[in-house]
Amino acid sequence: MKKNYRKLIIASAIVYASIGIFTPAWYLFLSQKGGSSEFGLALGIMAMAGGITAYFAGRLADSRNKPKLLFWSYVLFSLITAGYVFASSPFAIYFLQAIYGIVGAVIVLLENVMISVYTSPDNRGRGMGLLSGVQQIGVGAFMIIGGGLVSIMGISAIFILVSVLLFIGAVVVLTIEPEIKDIRNTP
Repeated sequence: MKKNYRKLIIASAIVYASIGIFTPAWYLFLSQKGGSSEFGLALGIMAMAGGITAYFAGRLADSRNKPKLLFWSYVLFSLITAGYVFASSPFAIYFLQAIYGIVGAVIVLLENVMISVYTSPDNRGRGMGLLSGVQQIGVGAFMIIGGGLVSIMGISAIFILVSVLLFIGAVVVLTIEPEIKDIRNTP
């Protein structure tokens, strides 16, 4: 149980650090494609897609092997991020944002459900607090790093780097052992 908990924290740290690196490049990318009006629309599409998906993601998480679902969600996040390299039209960007929101909703939900499985009721708040702290510090610290990297590497290279890092996070999830209950519920 503790090993699974640590592996989840490590995988999540890699993913959220990747999101931090991605964010400055994404803002520059959007400003080049259409200006500041694109930010609100792109973020709104992502948030609404995630919100619409959240309930169904929860049902999926209740009935499947959670580490396997998280692995595939991280892989999809990786592929979506690489897709920005090829996105040239506003429609393509909005489509990627919608998929990003859907997969992001699944990831957040799965991580929270899994952390509740890997912690006891007596220390669940502490466990969730550690997960949330690692995620927020990872995003914040790596946004600073990402801002510098984008000026050195360029936007497309950042998207590829982040895609690779997200895939590494997915590989870490592969080492998480499913709970007995998860195995029984896998179709």
